[in-house]
Amino acid sequence: MFKSLRSKILAGFLLVIGFMGGIGAWAINQLSDIQSTTGATLQRRFEVVNALNTFDTLASHMRTNATRMLLMPGDSIVAAKFRVYETSTTHELERISSGVGPLSSDPRLYRSFYQIAHLMTLIRNEIDFEFGSEFGLSGGVPKGAKPMGIETRSQIFLSEIDPLFDSLKTRIDFVQGNYLSSIGSLSTVSIEEGARIRTEVLVLGSIVFVFCIFLSIRFASVIVQPVVELTEKTERITAGELNQLVIPRTNDEVGRLGEQFNAMAQKLAEFEELNLKKILEEKAISESIVQSMDDALILIDRFGRILSINRRAQEIFHLTAVENRNCLDVAHGIPALEWLCTAALKGTWRESNRHEVIEFIPPSSERDHRRPVHMYVNRDVIPIQSGDAPGVVGYLLLIRDVTQSYELERMRSDFVGMVSHELRTPLTAIRMSVDLLAEPTLGPMTEVQAQFVQAIREESERLLRIVNDLMDLAKIESGTFEVRPSGIDLSPFFEHLLVPFTASSQEAGITIDVRPDPKLTSVFADPDRLKQVFVNLISNALRYTPQGGTITIGAGLAPEPGFARFFVRDTGSGIPPEFLPRIFDRFTIRSKDAKAGTGLGLAIAKEIVQAHGGSISVASELHNGTEFSFTIPMKSPPEASKAQPSNDEAISGAKPPLSDVNQTS
Repeated sequence: MFKSLRSKILAGFLLVIGFMGGIGAWAINQLSDIQSTTGATLQRRFEVVNALNTFDTLASHMRTNATRMLLMPGDSIVAAKFRVYETSTTHELERISSGVGPLSSDPRLYRSFYQIAHLMTLIRNEIDFEFGSEFGLSGGVPKGAKPMGIETRSQIFLSEIDPLFDSLKTRIDFVQGNYLSSIGSLSTVSIEEGARIRTEVLVLGSIVFVFCIFLSIRFASVIVQPVVELTEKTERITAGELNQLVIPRTNDEVGRLGEQFNAMAQKLAEFEELNLKKILEEKAISESIVQSMDDALILIDRFGRILSINRRAQEIFHLTAVENRNCLDVAHGIPALEWLCTAALKGTWRESNRHEVIEFIPPSSERDHRRPVHMYVNRDVIPIQSGDAPGVVGYLLLIRDVTQSYELERMRSDFVGMVSHELRTPLTAIRMSVDLLAEPTLGPMTEVQAQFVQAIREESERLLRIVNDLMDLAKIESGTFEVRPSGIDLSPFFEHLLVPFTASSQEAGITIDVRPDPKLTSVFADPDRLKQVFVNLISNALRYTPQGGTITIGAGLAPEPGFARFFVRDTGSGIPPEFLPRIFDRFTIRSKDAKAGTGLGLAIAKEIVQAHGGSISVASELHNGTEFSFTIPMKSPPEASKAQPSNDEAISGAKPPLSDVNQTS
């Protein structure tokens, strides 16, 4: 019948309004009946009381005029007034008789009305009989009779007429008293009827009110229960329980909402199932990829609990069933892994750590001879952040096995060192032989022979420089590269430094300007290695500075306390921007022209500066020159005297990093 929630709510309100309106109409009707009935009765009885008062007054006037007629016999005016009052009392008596109404059913009251009428008749007859002949009243004694004296009339009046007036007064007072009592009784009855109706209205209203409350609660429960059920189901869906359905109990808006909710829940379940299937597939693919990787991977949360570990990590560290265990507990007795977990959780991991190559002895190498006794690995800590939660939620610990590449690099380094050492002896012999050929004691040479000898000298010197660089590189990679710092007086140092470049700079038309800071007089460094740095930087500047250019060599106090700053600035062609980030890498060659060297000079200069505890940098603008600057301690010697890579405290035999080698032909 009611197909919409609006019609149900409206019907409920109309039902309540109908009940309350019916009770109010019934109460108003009852009160109106009481008012109309009581009002009419009171009006009639007040009219009777009023008539009785008038009748009583007229009877008093009749009695007064009758007394006057006794005292003034023959006065026609008094007789006329008596007749007027007599007629009026008769009329009022008739009006009283017509308005008596239900009170006439009372025998005493009816007898009193009858006695009043009878007394009035007796009074009128007595007066007509006694005084009619003298006052011209109808009836009375025959004409010609002798008139009575005053005393006789007084005796007759007092004995016969006056008692009748007294009885009439008594009956009138009795009737008036009864009517006044009936008016009070009628008011009491009206009050009682009003109280009865009020009680009935309260009782009936209370019953209807309780019924309306019950109906409202029931109606509200019918309306709200589906909404509450929908809310509970929605909360469960929000919590992840998607298999939620509601039973539509009505065909209104709430019922249609339940149907739409079921359709939505079904779609969500299908979508979740599809997503879950897709996620599981992607997870399986990711796990397959992770498990098949050659690198060892361990995923931990921010509290150190191991979330996942791949097969390679289990093989390297000989671990089984370690998920959901604390990383530090699992890594106990495995220094490499314990150090990695501690560095991740305490935040002591640095960017430079990932370039270190450390020597690692697997825990099971003594029992399993198929495993290598020594491994060389790189370590890395990758923080994992979530878009929903601030900060780091986990860490990925990565251990990469670089044993093969390290061994190859070490073989290459050993081979370069051995070849360089073997080439240095014949090159020295060739150079000495060339110098002997140039001696005049062996006889004169032709111009062509002299040119060939000069060419052999220059190329042998170039080869010797390359061999020396390769030997230095081999020392750096093997960890045997040493610096022996001592106090250096800068004034004589710069004088001896520029001697080898005087002839070549004059021949090339390049000016070399030295600008030392007078406040800086000495530094604490290895003089030979410091000279090697300057030679490499000045040689590069001469190589790329055109004729007429200037090379400025300067020295001063560095911004860092306790350090001196040196720079070599030229007005040459500058360095292309793409080479600046890797200009200090090994075998990085700026160009492929004849001026280019081996690409080792700047790398060796960087290693020398860092071995002293300083730093080196470059600033260049294409076609506007280049400036190389580096810092060297002024007084305090560096804490380490060798350019050796950092070692893990718990792992022995650490080797230099391999990732710094960047070969460019």
